[in-house]
Formats: sequence, C-alpha cells, structure tokens
Amino acid sequence: NFKCPIFLDTKKTDAGKFEDCIVKINEVEFTNLKTYCSNMIVTRGGSAIIYYNKGKMELYPVPLTEVHDVCGAGDTFLSSLTYEYLRTKDMDQAIKFAIAAASVTIGFLGTYAPTLKEIKINGITYECYIQKQVKLNSKNPVYSFLNRFETSRNINKYLKNPLPSQSEYLSGFRFPTKDQSKILY
Repeated sequence: NFKCPIFLDTKKTDAGKFEDCIVKINEVEFTNLKTYCSNMIVTRGGSAIIYYNKGKMELYPVPLTEVHDVCGAGDTFLSSLTYEYLRTKDMDQAIKFAIAAASVTIGFLGTYAPTLKEIKINGITYECYIQKQVKLNSKNPVYSFLNRFETSRNINKYLKNPLPSQSEYLSGFRFPTKDQSKILY
C-alpha cells in the first residue's frame, strides 16, 4: 500500500479531475482552465509563482536572473519541486528550492539540469542551506536573517525594482468563480 503524492504538469483545461494531484501549470495554461483543483502551482515566467492550496493562495517571488534560454525551466521546476517535497514533506521549502533550481537552468543555452552545488537559496549553496537549516530554529536570529529574502513582506528592501503588494499584484489576475470550481471556495 504505497502512498505517494502525484505531481503533474498538464496542458488539459479540466484540472478539476486531478483533485488528488499537485498540479503545476504555467500562466497561459491557467487562464485556459475550465475547472480547477485545490492544489495548483502556477509558474509565471519572471513573475512571482502562485501556490493555491485548498482555497488559500501564496505568492513566491522569483529572483532577478539573466535569462539565456527558458527551455527546460518548467521541467526543472517540477522535478526539483518533486525531489525537495519528497525529501522534506514541506511544500514551502520545495517551491523555494524549485525556484532556485529553475533560476540556474535559465542561465544556460539549451536544456540544462543544475547540480545541487549550483542551486543557491538566499545566496548560499543548497548543501550549506540544508546544514544550517538543521542547526537553526525560528527563534534564532540567524534563522531570521537567512529567511529575510524569502519573506514577501521584506523582499522589497533587497530588490532594485520593488514588487507591488500582494493585492496590487493580483488585482488583474483572473480567479476561478464559484461556478468554475466549488473546491476553491
């Protein structure tokens, strides 16, 4: 009786039938959906990633990165997301890891699979980040320092072009109506 989450990247417009899955789609695919499931991750190129989970929504900023080629970025995102989620059982950490991995991929021409040594979270290598995570807890001031880049409230302090507030950011974004998906309401 093996039980494992199912991660899915789909072009289908009826995501409602994937209710038991974690669905990753891009913004264009999202705007074409006719039905929705309760666990979706919407990648949006250089814009913040949106995570819908049972009616709640979270934004994950993406770093400013020099783009050479976007080929394979979505595949890198989904494979990295799956890897980190299965390792930690923490979707928040998995999304941040996937963003960092995809940010490496787009820095190369053609498809490119980054190594763990190339993936950086908050400017430190993934391996060091994991070692520090084990030693730190939320009451430790160093932990707060490491997480300052990950907190959307503080992200504007470190960006050349500040991000709009969450409500400003999403003012033009199309959300499912009650008729389209009773699951999200």
